Amino acid sequence: GTFLGDVILFQLDLPGVYEMGIVVYSAYRGKGYSQEGIRLLLEYAFEEMGAKEVTNCFEASRKAALKIHQEAGFQIVKEAEGFLHLSAKRLED
Repeated sequence: GTFLGDVILFQLDLPGVYEMGIVVYSAYRGKGYSQEGIRLLLEYAFEEMGAKEVTNCFEASRKAALKIHQEAGFQIVKEAEGFLHLSAKRLED
């Protein structure tokens, strides 16, 4: 397959809280890969890793990234110094 970018998930110091990141190389943007990557990452985090919350942080100017994250269930929890801090929480069964 073709290498499209990077996805990362790592546990923070708080139990059940993970941080994620995603980069899709410019030639592949706008084709739905980010949405699918975030969806799969959240599914893995919540179902396989037992995460209660997944966070991400990026520049407030990245409107497309914000839209994709919000569509995946992230909410803005803080905006500071030009950065958005987002959170997606596991839905209770």
